[in-house]
Amino acid sequence: MSDKTETESGIPGLSVEKIEQLKATHGAALSCVLAKTGPLVFRKPTRTEYDRWFDKNAANKAESSKNARELAKACRVYPDEAGLDAALEATPAILMCEVLNAVTGLAGLQETFAVKTL
Repeated sequence: MSDKTETESGIPGLSVEKIEQLKATHGAALSCVLAKTGPLVFRKPTRTEYDRWFDKNAANKAESSKNARELAKACRVYPDEAGLDAALEATPAILMCEVLNAVTGLAGLQETFAVKTL
């Protein structure tokens, strides 16, 4: 099997093999945020992880960035925790924008569902 490069994957810093490995380990529902420090890959949060994040935000909005960081760290699959910390240090705003949208989007937050009054 030939080594498929990041050029073939279309994601700088991630080869096709690495993406396949991450999907095999963490499931097909993954999102990638292209940070200045490199790609950040997240899996779908479990219901418990999502509920914990949501409930903490409802109880104390003053700690929303701390809560978002906890959810991001729980769902991070690539790079290691130090790599995620480095990305958040280099571009702090990426947490509340791209990262939180990537993780909550996997949980269905950004999907549109049909709701009808009966």
